[in-house]
Amino acid sequence: MWIYSVNNIAILNQDRFYNYGTIDIENSGESSGFLIVNSDQFRNYSSGIINLNSDIYGGISNASTSSNFKNYGNIDINEVSIGINNEGSLINYDGAFIDAQNNSSASYSNQVGGTITNHGYLFSLHSDAGIYNYGTLTNNKSFTVFYSDAYGSLRNFSTGVINNYDQIYLHGTSLIDLENDGSITNHYGGYFAINKTIDQSLGADFTNYGFFVSFGSNGHNISGVFENNGVIDDDYGQLQGMISNNRVLVAPVAGPMQVGVPYPNVLDIASLTDVNIGDWKISMNGTKAGTYDEVTNEFTPNASAVGLTTIYIYINTRFG
Repeated sequence: MWIYSVNNIAILNQDRFYNYGTIDIENSGESSGFLIVNSDQFRNYSSGIINLNSDIYGGISNASTSSNFKNYGNIDINEVSIGINNEGSLINYDGAFIDAQNNSSASYSNQVGGTITNHGYLFSLHSDAGIYNYGTLTNNKSFTVFYSDAYGSLRNFSTGVINNYDQIYLHGTSLIDLENDGSITNHYGGYFAINKTIDQSLGADFTNYGFFVSFGSNGHNISGVFENNGVIDDDYGQLQGMISNNRVLVAPVAGPMQVGVPYPNVLDIASLTDVNIGDWKISMNGTKAGTYDEVTNEFTPNASAVGLTTIYIYINTRFG
């Protein structure tokens, strides 16, 4: 199906729309609205391919709280205003791709009452913001956002709730990766990485139980509650003193590892009190990788570290 130069909605679904083939929609003469509007049940199955390209129009609108959009295939959205505006339920299944590029506003806008559940892959490139989240966003698989403006790769508003169980990467070319006014939880097993900085307002909260990586060097602005119950790799040390830290801040030990050669300054426990360090383990398989000297703050690899280029340390701690 090829739809070219529309002056209104290209596909308006008010009942059932099942796609197993290829849909190409290009060029709109309108200054607002969406190329595809769904107000009931829309399915893009594993063989389905949807390509949307328009200079000024939006891509997909899941238009009401009862709207249900399920993607099992591939969706490519390019050169629109908002890639996907969701007011209902949007599910991206395992193995499915949604790629939204060069959007003048957000690649994804999840409204109040809207739910986005991702089991597949979501991508955003060169948008004003990767995601505006006013609703509930649950990530169960790799979720990547790139952006080109200072508004942030991920903007979580005061009504927004984000739960991450797998991988979120925020890589900004400007100033802010994460702008949080709502609630974010990085659960056990979750990996949450930012390239630049965090801007979190008073009343917002971020709770980390998994692995949080900050490569930021521009300075963070954190109010509200930022609580670490997991492991934080703070590359520039700028999160120290800004978070409530119940576990440990670590730096990666870079290799190749040399058995018996101490690596200095590998652990920051400046914000912890009465901590007893347990064993050091390779995070991937739980193998003990060496010993830690609390006096010199040095890690000395053992033979289990041979051949590895990077070890992220897992710390067992006891308080009191």
